[in-house]
This record gives sequence, structure tokens and C-alpha cells, in this order.
Amino acid sequence: FELDAYPIVARKETAKEALRFQRAARWGMLGERVSGIDVIKERPSLYPDVVRAVNRDTLLKGFWQSEVCFAAIADRIATELTPRRAMSPQSLQVADVLERTPSVAIHVRPGDYVNLPSAARFHGSVPLTYYQAAAQRIRACDAQPVWAVFSDDIDWCRGALSFLGDTALFVAHNQGQDAWQDLHL
Repeated sequence: FELDAYPIVARKETAKEALRFQRAARWGMLGERVSGIDVIKERPSLYPDVVRAVNRDTLLKGFWQSEVCFAAIADRIATELTPRRAMSPQSLQVADVLERTPSVAIHVRPGDYVNLPSAARFHGSVPLTYYQAAAQRIRACDAQPVWAVFSDDIDWCRGALSFLGDTALFVAHNQGQDAWQDLHL
């Protein structure tokens, strides 16, 4: 996942730990007792206190995408998501454009959500009309934003998203070990 670009304080789980978490996830309450792992299922009522509730090995089941979940450690997260290296001159130019003008980021990931069968079954995909309708709604608010398009299939995006017009910026230069720069942009 190229997380080495960030000073994240973590370690990869061992095979033994992975097995413990798999058992806890599959076997329910019995798995929790056998593995010694707490399992906390996502519920919005838990969001404000979830970080404080974790005091030993814990499996957080769900997506946990609300910033409320992690408000207690927001400073740590900000520190750990500050890149170790400076962005490339090309990315700095893109950042300058996005900071100076109204902009919209579009992330299209067919490599993750369409071409990977398990992800496609779980997440599905949206039709091109979804992007067209979204662009129309945004244009109704701002006459001509810069559209920053990020994708693992940027050539497909150039053709399919041509309706974005001349203000579309297809960001294709961050590949491999530089891919973290797309997240930062």
C-alpha cells in the first residue's frame, strides 16, 4: 500500500496474530474468548469513544470512516499522514493549481473495484451517467472548476470523462513509489 512514504508507527501482524484475528472474526463470541481478542462492531453510537474503548487486541468490524471515531487521536493521525519526502516538481505544480482555483477531485479505481471480482461483488461500480450527473450538479454551483482526475486506468478516464472539458486535469505522473502523492494532492 506504499505506506512507507509516511511515518506511521505500526508493524505488520505476524502469522499467529492474523490467525487469532481470523478466529475472532469467524467464530463470534467463542472466537473472542478463544483468541483473547475483543470484537467491536461498528455502530454510530460508538464513534465518539471507540479509540478510548480499545485497551487490548481488538478487531474493529466495519468501515469506521467517520472522523468522529478518531477525534481523540487526530493530532497523531495528522502527524503520521505527513509524507516523509517532498512532492515532485510536477505534483507541486498540480497542487498549486488545485489550491488557487475551485477544484473537484475524482478518483476512479477500476483496478480495485471493477477488475477485482471480490471487490466488484461487494462494492459494485457506478455507471458513467453517475459521473455526468455529478458534474452537472457541481457546475450548477461553480461555473467551471478544475477537475483533477486520479485513476489506476487514466487512459480510460481520458476518453470516458471527456465531457469534463478543457479544465480536466488527468494526473498520471505518480506511479509506483510516487503513488502516495496522489493521496496528498
